[in-house]
Amino acid sequence: MRRLWIVPALLGLLLLSGCPTNPTTGPSGSPKPDLRKNAEEARRKAEESSKEATDKASEATDKAKDAAKAEKEAYRKELDVQLAKLDKQYDEWKVKAKEAKGDSKAKMDAKLADLDKKRAKVRAEMDDLKSDSKEAWAEAKKGMSKAMDDLKDAFEKAKDSFK
Repeated sequence: MRRLWIVPALLGLLLLSGCPTNPTTGPSGSPKPDLRKNAEEARRKAEESSKEATDKASEATDKAKDAAKAEKEAYRKELDVQLAKLDKQYDEWKVKAKEAKGDSKAKMDAKLADLDKKRAKVRAEMDDLKSDSKEAWAEAKKGMSKAMDDLKDAFEKAKDSFK
């Protein structure tokens, strides 16, 4: 009787040794997912997506900066043309003021002095446009437009004095 317990024990060992244990398959024989491999793949894909998004955002930012810079430069060129035209008129009036006599000379000189101050203000505003940041661009453009309008108005008002 004592040896009867050995038979079931040996039979159990025999059954256990006959079943292969494979760590890559589940109990039904279907493949087990490799969690480390899946996690690594997911991390890699997330990094790639993040890099792509960063690159696209950087590219969009660069395009916006370039567009703003081009708009700023076009505006400055337009102002340069307008200012050159007004400078030419100023120079012609300066010659007339030199040739004038008496009371009309004093009036012309006063008008030219006023125009000179406004021209200096416009030039200072234009210099500010060169260095203004994107955030300050709209405000600087508004200020520049006002200064240029003031200068044009002053020229228009002074026109009668130089006829």
